[in-house]
Amino acid sequence: MPEADILDVDFAGGTAKDNVNNTPFEAAGQTPSIADNDAMDKNAADFNGTDTALVYQLSQNQFAAMADGVTMELTVLLKEKPASGETVLFGNKDFSLCYNSDGKLVFYAGVAKLTSEEVDTGKWIHVSIAWTGSDLRMYVDGLRADKSRAGALSPTTTAIALGGIAEGDGAESLTAMTVGNFRIYGTALDSTQAYALASRSLNTRMIFADDAVFRVVRGTSYTIPMPAASDANNDVLEVSVSGLDKYGNALVIRDGCFTPYNTGECTLTYRVNGLLVTKTVEVVKAGEASATIVLDAAEKTIAAGGSVTLEATVSVEGEAIVWTSSDPSVASVDSNGEVTGIKAGTAVITATLDNGQSAACTVTVTADGGKTDESGGNPPATGETAPWAFGLAVLSLSAAALISARKRTA
Repeated sequence: MPEADILDVDFAGGTAKDNVNNTPFEAAGQTPSIADNDAMDKNAADFNGTDTALVYQLSQNQFAAMADGVTMELTVLLKEKPASGETVLFGNKDFSLCYNSDGKLVFYAGVAKLTSEEVDTGKWIHVSIAWTGSDLRMYVDGLRADKSRAGALSPTTTAIALGGIAEGDGAESLTAMTVGNFRIYGTALDSTQAYALASRSLNTRMIFADDAVFRVVRGTSYTIPMPAASDANNDVLEVSVSGLDKYGNALVIRDGCFTPYNTGECTLTYRVNGLLVTKTVEVVKAGEASATIVLDAAEKTIAAGGSVTLEATVSVEGEAIVWTSSDPSVASVDSNGEVTGIKAGTAVITATLDNGQSAACTVTVTADGGKTDESGGNPPATGETAPWAFGLAVLSLSAAALISARKRTA
């Protein structure tokens, strides 16, 4: 990605200075307040739309370079629509990017006019204007919004204002906004580069789970770990993924999985908007020493007749796990790690990999605390009488009657 070589203002260090040539600037009215912005994860400048703007004095050579090709980039959060007419985000008498009462962005350069769809207030957006030497293009959030072959970008004024339009020694038509960056590149960036600029400037990011596994046993199905993706607006973004094997062949991915058949490395490429992230997946033979295993608990307690499933995390996906019990008469375990209590006591359940790595959980089985009838029914609820209780009552009455009869006979 090219770096801005004419003007680069990102408010780092709490200042509005240019990071390329230390281009001097003046405040037109009040200097905008600069503070850390959580959504952007960087400093941003607040323009109140009343009396805050910045004017940068570029050199004649810098402006001359813009005539053959240039890209102007702005990351901005617009606070409110103009009640009428237009306000200016940046510009001078030769060109300007405006925001109108219809909620649309409009860029003027000579007789050329580029117009976007309506954009939201209170939301971070990225705008880039590219002049190729033959046509003008506007990109909003990395997508082309408009194009014009009319007119040309031929700057004649060395001053450019941010927050309004440079006029005399100051600025006019001020816009209420928060700015993340303002940059000018001495070349016309293409659509792919504009897309990447938008992702970078809008703080687009991917976050992988801490336990994401990037190792797999060859010949086994590998479930690709997918990251969570978001941007400065906290929008949930959809991530796509593709991959290559060690020979450069495309991986066949179905339902988020692929099966590698050769040891070595596969490369996964994750894409969201213009952001690309690559991850390397190590493909190993079964039983390699690099594989480790961890259980979700070191101790468990269950009742006799009850069951619990132990969860195993293996650092290499596809490794076979062998489950064993130190005392199957107390607690048994199946091939999926499900432990069943047999009788009161203690047993150690062990999960072992082919390479000898293992993890264990001590399972304590308690005696069954509930009564169960011969038919397998549950104990009666409070206030109910179990069927066997009637039988006991009848036996008790019969025994009492028999004793009474014997006493009378005697």
